[in-house]
Amino acid sequence: MKRFQRKKAAAVFLAALFTVSLAYHPYINTNAQSIDEIKQEQEETRSKKKEAEETLAELNKQKSDILDVIQALDNQIIGYQNKINELIAQQNAIQAEISVTELNLYEANVTEQKHYSDMKLRIQYAYENGDIAYVDALMATSDFEDIINQSEYVEQISAYDREQLDELIEIQNTISQYEASLQEAYEEVAQVKADAEEEKEALEVMQEAKKDKLAEFQVAINDTEGEISRLEQEEKKQDAQIAELERQAAEARKKQQAAAASGGSVSTTPPPAYSGGAFTWPMPASGRVTSGFGPRHSPTAGASSYHKGIDIACPDGSSVVAAAGGTVIYTGYMSSAGNAVIIDHGNGFTTLYYHLSSFAVSSGSNVSAGQTIAYSGHTGVVTGPHLHFCIRVNGTYVNPMSYF
Repeated sequence: MKRFQRKKAAAVFLAALFTVSLAYHPYINTNAQSIDEIKQEQEETRSKKKEAEETLAELNKQKSDILDVIQALDNQIIGYQNKINELIAQQNAIQAEISVTELNLYEANVTEQKHYSDMKLRIQYAYENGDIAYVDALMATSDFEDIINQSEYVEQISAYDREQLDELIEIQNTISQYEASLQEAYEEVAQVKADAEEEKEALEVMQEAKKDKLAEFQVAINDTEGEISRLEQEEKKQDAQIAELERQAAEARKKQQAAAASGGSVSTTPPPAYSGGAFTWPMPASGRVTSGFGPRHSPTAGASSYHKGIDIACPDGSSVVAAAGGTVIYTGYMSSAGNAVIIDHGNGFTTLYYHLSSFAVSSGSNVSAGQTIAYSGHTGVVTGPHLHFCIRVNGTYVNPMSYF
């Protein structure tokens, strides 16, 4: 009878071990209630959109000149876009950590299952061979740590089994840590996603405001000849700035070449000058030209009626590459052109890249053909994302399509 009771008790103990082991799963589910609570708090404290609207109202009060308004709006748009990019990078980093932790958790569960199976076989062997004291020791408590800590049980368990139990406890503690780490990471990534959504809402406020301002600008141009004259003067000023940059670049290149030829000390060796051949297409993501070189009906208020380059349609954030090797002589904001990059290629050749969202190079950098120099956007006087690309030869705008 006693033997039957012990057999029954051992079966119960084994079943309990199965239950404990199967409670661990290689992939932990997020705590839906906790994340829902976080989202609810975010909804209650959401302020980015309101903040953007207040900023816009203040800009409207302070700025009277349309180009100043556009630049101020672009500064806000760029700021929100940069924050979104940072949050996306942060989210990707957390997701990578989650993937590693999930893999570690899976491996820990596999190891735990193996130890568990080994312990079952050991208990079965002890029972079948009549080692009742051994089984009693293991059955006396459901907490493995209690077994290890109580000397009366330790004496009845072999050194090998104590080591196995120690390892099993350590594995289960590790699993608990992984689970807690994952839960924290899931909640953190939910927070980052929510923050990114807030920044996107604020970004949309500014982008819509810019479209509205450009629409108002169109009315102003139609009604006021003086405004048209103002824009023409702004364009001439911009071209004069470009010509001065080209002049300085040409002088610097000549000095570097002369120093290199005389064998003198040269701080930077100029890149080879462009000597003919096809240029690299500056927009790898798209080959669709929406506006060609030459006379046109201005698509946007403030845009030139004589198009000095080509417009290439593309999504926001597309890579913009150098059309040829050369030296970057300008990166910055340039009135109606928005964020711009200008590259000197030598022999009088310069390429210009307008309406960018951000830069991948800085002034003074030497670049090679096909190297990413910036990312597309819609800064300046434009209503949608695209790349405006120009080629100047000895100070004169030429049709870029002749060089591809």
